Amino acid sequence: MAYIRMTDAGRLQKIMAMGILPGGKIRLLRRSPSFVFECGFIQFAVDEAIAADIYVRLNLTPAATPVAAH
Repeated sequence: MAYIRMTDAGRLQKIMAMGILPGGKIRLLRRSPSFVFECGFIQFAVDEAIAADIYVRLNLTPAATPVAAH
């Protein structure tokens, strides 16, 4: 994951409590009806508003892409 951009401190704490931290590896498993990610051995689901604030680097490209944009 490249970075997290959230203005809501509560949502940011929730994401970080799940172990989702900048620099960590996450994998998108599903986009509908909610976004399901895998981080290590843990899977978690978030809504589109939270997913839109998680930015990842795909295939080690230098540009960050919002997860919800696709």
